[in-house]
Amino acid sequence: MQKINRDYSIDCFRILALLMVLSVHFRGGIELPIIVDKLFGFGAYGVALYFLISGYLVVESVNRQTSYAAYVFQKAMNILPMYWMSLILTFVIAALWLKKYPVSWEWIYHVFLINMFIPAKEWMWWNSVNYFWTMPAFMGWYLLAPILLKFLNTARGWAFVTFLTAVSTPLLKQWMNTIANRQFVNWNFLCLLYIFCLGCLVWFVVKEKRYKEGLVYGFGIGSIGWIAGNTSGFLVFGVGFYTIILLFKILKIRFENKKVQVVVSLLSTSTYAVYLIHYFVLLFWESGYLPHMSWFISYILFLMASWGVGIFFQRVMKWTGRVKIIR
Repeated sequence: MQKINRDYSIDCFRILALLMVLSVHFRGGIELPIIVDKLFGFGAYGVALYFLISGYLVVESVNRQTSYAAYVFQKAMNILPMYWMSLILTFVIAALWLKKYPVSWEWIYHVFLINMFIPAKEWMWWNSVNYFWTMPAFMGWYLLAPILLKFLNTARGWAFVTFLTAVSTPLLKQWMNTIANRQFVNWNFLCLLYIFCLGCLVWFVVKEKRYKEGLVYGFGIGSIGWIAGNTSGFLVFGVGFYTIILLFKILKIRFENKKVQVVVSLLSTSTYAVYLIHYFVLLFWESGYLPHMSWFISYILFLMASWGVGIFFQRVMKWTGRVKIIR
């Protein structure tokens, strides 16, 4: 099993991804100045950064395990306990108590993470309860990635696969639009697979030190993908994040200060828990408990509360031995 040194720059990008997601979700529950509202709207593409980081880190995750079964077991132990806890809380609070979601047997699809692979008319109920639409995407990728990595172990190989998935996505969407609603199609794992692949691509580019080629790969995938009809903001932001991460590696931007490393590590390792828990903080905010606060103060308190509650639940799960800190 290989020992991997911590990459604090990737930790910072993971924190940025969560801040973007929290911002766009906060935007939906409060009236904001027009400029701030538009700026927070871009937070939806923080998910693209999450997916790209998952693609980047999965190579190291696979390398650390001795078998596919061990790898899958480790991922399941890292992801499922916290997810299931959040799902139970969502059912009790949002469905049984607040009546925001129906009480029906279809919740079982969320338990087994297949909600994103079954089209439905009601997006917010079926596919995206508590922003859980991303969870099947992550698990789908984690199951697929080790298989792809058996056959693809070079930057050029990943550049080809990423290019192929990016340019073929418009055709895939065109077909899927005949069987599912627009939201399901646009936010489906298969239609966003190229973002995960971009993460693997940048990892191999850095490993092989093909920095100039890497920049060309990003530009080519972005521009040709756009010409082919992939005009999604996910492609734009995905390639943008890919380029920024690559520039960080080219410029060798690092975080050497020990205190900064401690803070970055704490915030980064708690992002998954915060993502799963922040919905409940939003419910509190949207219930009007803080009606007289300015949007800025409310936003800062929301971030602090989300991170604080997320870290608390993460520690509880860790202390009970049910989940390890995700890395």
